[in-house]
Amino acid sequence: MTDEPAVRTAEPEDGDRVHELVESAMTVSYALSPDQIETILETEYGEEAFEEKLNDETAVLFVAELDDQVVGVIDGTVDGEGTVRRLHVDPEQRGRGVGTALVERAVSEMHDRGADPLRALVVTANTESGDFLTTFGFARTDEREVDVGGIDLVEEVYTEGAEEADDEAVSDGDVAETSESGSPASDLSDDDAESDEERPSTGDPDDLPDTVTQNGGERYVGDDLLSGTEGPFAPTYEDEAREEAYGYYCGNCGSTDVSVDSMDRLKCADCGNTHQADGEYDGSYL
Repeated sequence: MTDEPAVRTAEPEDGDRVHELVESAMTVSYALSPDQIETILETEYGEEAFEEKLNDETAVLFVAELDDQVVGVIDGTVDGEGTVRRLHVDPEQRGRGVGTALVERAVSEMHDRGADPLRALVVTANTESGDFLTTFGFARTDEREVDVGGIDLVEEVYTEGAEEADDEAVSDGDVAETSESGSPASDLSDDDAESDEERPSTGDPDDLPDTVTQNGGERYVGDDLLSGTEGPFAPTYEDEAREEAYGYYCGNCGSTDVSVDSMDRLKCADCGNTHQADGEYDGSYL
């Protein structure tokens, strides 16, 4: 078994495998519906999108291999300034230095092309990637809204060599709105507000609502609870049989704005309730 990941420039034949690993990484790490994941996946790593990246002279696109299999991908651009846009690592291979190897290679390439300082973008649903970036000398400096295939996301902007921005300053400041093409993006939509009866305060499954409104649709709440620092979390499902997983519901405050990171940790954006997973993964997913 290979101990160290080998990083190389992406090639056309890598497209299918990159698509597969990105789908796995997003499914594990993001509290998004399957349809949302599919839309983002096709927008950023579909056949046409991948070909465009390969043919774009401003693109930086590397893959990492372990045992002759592609297990990670990083992409960015150098167009006046250098930006690391996305980093994805196969969930089964996290903790083996894949993310570190990819970031080091991309940063080196961007500097060689004259970009300095660099930026890196982190989707806010992934709570630990910012900490991962600080090990490379990046600090959070801004926040922006971005439209990816019609899906509104919020990204934190990390800048190489900068000082960490004050949390209040970032949250209170104007959020830059951009699309993937740099054009104005639509407003970021919050989850629909839940009614009072959708807000249990105990860890008893009997106290949970049967359904909640999440991203504009009715979701079914499961009873296989996960412990949290302030209250339990319950999974939500797209179907009444509770077979198609959708996201999570915070039993402390009743919010469905719950993020899942690449270490399977849950965090409620409204009350800060947190579930710490048992497993350890490589914190390298932007």
